[in-house]
Amino acid sequence: MDGKVILITGAAGTGKSTLVRTLLERARPFKRVDYGQLLREHKLRQTGVEISYDELRRDSASVISPQDVAAVDEWLIGQLPTWRTEGNIVIDSHPVTKEVFGFRITPFSLDQVHRIGFDAILVLVGEPNTLAQRIAEDPHGRPNVDAFQSGFQVQLQAAVAVIYAIVCGRPCFAIDTTRSTAEDVAGVAIDLLRKVGVPFEEIDGTAQPIS
Repeated sequence: MDGKVILITGAAGTGKSTLVRTLLERARPFKRVDYGQLLREHKLRQTGVEISYDELRRDSASVISPQDVAAVDEWLIGQLPTWRTEGNIVIDSHPVTKEVFGFRITPFSLDQVHRIGFDAILVLVGEPNTLAQRIAEDPHGRPNVDAFQSGFQVQLQAAVAVIYAIVCGRPCFAIDTTRSTAEDVAGVAIDLLRKVGVPFEEIDGTAQPIS
């Protein structure tokens, strides 16, 4: 099987992880690549110290270096040819992190994007006040942000996604999740993936709130 590589990205609070989870419940064959988990595993191998998701989200720049990101990038790219033979690959990743000084962006390089060859890029966006409120109500280690910071992060994430799309010669789809249920967002994503030629079989899913 010649599986496709799909990037699902988005700022904190847009429901990225919820979309990936719902997509995997509603369609197959898809393999989820949780970039945060890859970073945690890398740090454990390098230091013998396990960092939690909350620490990863809260203290990103102080616990994860650009060199860590580069090492995980290369490992991931090396796995893609094998994974493509097994099905479609969904990379759940966001290169923009909120830091005490503002934001840090650790994207794939242009060479790496060429080597990955994304087949579809979905970036989730939303109304800044709503996203800031979602984070405040259910932080999961994510730093609190105000509306300006949330909106700026949305724009930075979208800018990176558009650059990836330009390099790959693929469209980038920005999906507004502000006033939609997880099932609605997943339905839009499934429709878009089908239209760009991603092969999959749709199965039933269960509605869940966006977080």
